[in-house]
Amino acid sequence: MPTLSDIADDVGVSTMTVSRALADKPGVASDTRHRVLESAKRLGYTVNLEGRAPVKEQTQKIGVLVNNVGSEYSGEIIDGISNILDVANYDIVIFNPFKMRRSPNEYVVEVCQYAIDGLLIAAANRLQPQSVEYLEQAIRQHFPVVFIDQRVAGSTVPYVTAQNRQGAYDATRYLIQLGHRRIGFILGPHTESPSGERLDGYRDALAQNGIAQDDQLVKNGDFTRQGGYAAALLLLSMDEPPTAIFASNDPMAFGVYKAVQQSGKRIPEDISVIGFDDIALSADIHPPLTTVRQPLREMGRVGAQMLLDMLRARDEPPVAVMELRTSLILRDSCAPLR
Repeated sequence: MPTLSDIADDVGVSTMTVSRALADKPGVASDTRHRVLESAKRLGYTVNLEGRAPVKEQTQKIGVLVNNVGSEYSGEIIDGISNILDVANYDIVIFNPFKMRRSPNEYVVEVCQYAIDGLLIAAANRLQPQSVEYLEQAIRQHFPVVFIDQRVAGSTVPYVTAQNRQGAYDATRYLIQLGHRRIGFILGPHTESPSGERLDGYRDALAQNGIAQDDQLVKNGDFTRQGGYAAALLLLSMDEPPTAIFASNDPMAFGVYKAVQQSGKRIPEDISVIGFDDIALSADIHPPLTTVRQPLREMGRVGAQMLLDMLRARDEPPVAVMELRTSLILRDSCAPLR
């Protein structure tokens, strides 16, 4: 297995510089830090977790790895985390890989080396196998890690998520009950587990109601308003456009609103729209958005509590899975098919 000395020899710096670069400590030039990280990645180096501070030397700090920290989605999760950690007298250290211009896969090893007692990962990106393996090793060495709003098939890393498949099924079934048969679906990124689960729920509802699946009605999005707008334009330009659109998160649904309005159509008179999340803006937009509420704050609270339980009972198996209920919130963006 490669060592710090191997990286130092490869880059042409001291082992101390390598150590500081991998720990993201000050005093290392950005170019040098970049070359050290690239060398570590190329050589297959993983930081030795044995070198972390002893268990008794806790920092009372918990790391939270989250994308797009300014979004309502992330804000609600972080708020839930804070509810639990504040009471337990822990501080939160936010790690934002987008701000650092890195993917969570490139960042996760570095984050684990900070002076934190555990890590909550709410960055909804599918981690590569080597990153997941590293996190599993960290847990075995009593460094707790919990995923929030994502799951990794075959992994032992504990996670809390919502009933994505059931929630999407309920939303699609509601549109079917209103008489809609051509229902467009805007998919989130393929790298994110909730996206695939919501697509499965959509397909389940179609199949159970005898509606043939039409792949042309499924468009790719990226969980952003602009992605929903672009996907909706494609759906609305079809020779036989859908009479309803299910966007698999609320920001994409807001993008659908813009596309529908530009097309000269009305919501819900001409087309029904439904979202997923129930962030605050969904109740304030016009018309108020029918959506699937997933308990974002509760996911943050449950994830934080799972991590604290792992800290307090290090020798006991952690609770591996928590799946929280979703609920369909009926507002004014859906109407019976005319």
